[in-house]
Amino acid sequence: TIAHEIAEEARKRPGQFDQATIEALTQKAFELAINPASPAKDVKSLFMLVLKSRDQALKERQIVILEKKAAQAEQAAGVANDSKLTPEEQLRRFKQIFGST
Repeated sequence: TIAHEIAEEARKRPGQFDQATIEALTQKAFELAINPASPAKDVKSLFMLVLKSRDQALKERQIVILEKKAAQAEQAAGVANDSKLTPEEQLRRFKQIFGST
């Protein structure tokens, strides 16, 4: 079936599907889910792919956030260890780093 072929291809290359493909897979999974003649394994395969893509997107967002926080921590450590800065200058730079006003 088409759903099985899509699921198999997605399993081979899980990281190479764009948002439009994921949306199409989601739509197809729902269409199959409401069709009583659809094989349960095809429905399950498509839903598992959709869930896997969401997990992957979440992990990618977490990595971006962690990288940003690590860069901020590195900058803040530099400010904290700079003995030439007054406490007021340090505070101003910390606010710049962490986005406070």
